[in-house]
Amino acid sequence: MDYRDVYLHIGNRQLLIKKDVIGVFDCDLATVASDSRSYLSQMQHDGFVISLTDELPRSFLLVCKQACPGRRGAEAGKGSVYLSQISPQALAKR
Repeated sequence: MDYRDVYLHIGNRQLLIKKDVIGVFDCDLATVASDSRSYLSQMQHDGFVISLTDELPRSFLLVCKQACPGRRGAEAGKGSVYLSQISPQALAKR
């Protein structure tokens, strides 16, 4: 990490480097599409989903840290999904 990195607080005392965040999505809207539901289900099955809340999440963030170091083969480029209780609108303003 570089001291010039900008951090994004995504809830539950979790910080991410902003440039690692690929996208912020509304859970209500994104899970309507079957492709999104399928993607989230596969990521959950593969162990790449990190939930930051015990409540229903309001947003999810697709994150790939520094080109996903240490991941090879099928895992390369998959990144992680963070489930957050903070709305996507509030995250976008940060």
